[in-house]
Formats: sequence, structure tokens, C-alpha cells
Amino acid sequence: MVKQGLLVNYNLEDEELEIATSEGIKIVPEGLILSWETGNKTFRALFDFDNACLPKGKKYAQMLIDSNNAMLLKATDLKKRNPSYNEKLGIGDNNYRYMKSSRLLLLKNNRCEEVSGSDSKREKLFIDFFGNQRITKIIDEQKLDLKSEKDLIRLIEQESHNNL
Repeated sequence: MVKQGLLVNYNLEDEELEIATSEGIKIVPEGLILSWETGNKTFRALFDFDNACLPKGKKYAQMLIDSNNAMLLKATDLKKRNPSYNEKLGIGDNNYRYMKSSRLLLLKNNRCEEVSGSDSKREKLFIDFFGNQRITKIIDEQKLDLKSEKDLIRLIEQESHNNL
């Protein structure tokens, strides 16, 4: 069932979906919503994945591409840092800081790999993951930058297209 127009908040700190209702903010129970779209981004629940490379406790990730050949997810992490105020020196501040980071995860069937490192390391990962030496040719022909999410998506699309 698709419901348009709901006011939904994705709480990164608690990894929860919150919906605004006439009675107030309600937390969506785990597993009730498997995916949702906001703007041009699609998010997917990770409840039904059982892979070691998925971050522990991570409930949702942004789906960058879902082809018949592989899925590329972007998992966002949020860390809370304590205030840095030093009372004796009278410097710093009393504010908590949130540090946001993300990681890319490549999934296919029951296999999961984190996409990280240099261009050559990423190229090797894609060759091993897809078992296809043509990856190097695709990267060279299309002048792909494997540090770019858009180019990673193009590479997966091209690999998927070649396997049809």
C-alpha cells in the first residue's frame, strides 16, 4: 500500500521513522515500512538482509541503484560528540556535535561488500564482485571516476545491461 502526503521524519540518531499524526508524532514499528521515497531519493529497510557487511543496528539505507545484477546502498552513520568546553581555560563550547558519515555497500544475492579505498582498489572489488574482467574496459571507455556515486551507478547499470 502506498500512502502519499504523509509527513515522515527519518531520525538518524535513533534509526527510527516518525510520522506526524493528529495525535502527535508516532514511531513506525520495525518492518512495517520496507521502502519510502522523498524527493528523488529512495530509502530501503535493511531488516530482511542478513549480511555481515551491513552495519550492526542499521535499520535503513538510501538505495542508489537496484538492478537485476546488484544493489548499491548508502548507509549513513551519526555519531554524537560531547561538548569540548574546558572550564579551567575558559575555551571551547557546551554544544554537542553530530558527525555524519556514510559508507557504500554493494549487494548481490547473499554477498555484500563495502565499497571503499582508492580507485584501483574499487576497480578490483568490482571485478571480483561481478567476476567480470570487462569492468576495466567499461571504466576506461566511459572515463568513470570510481570515487563518484554517479559513476558507480553508471558502472552497475552498464554491467547489468551487459548481462541481459
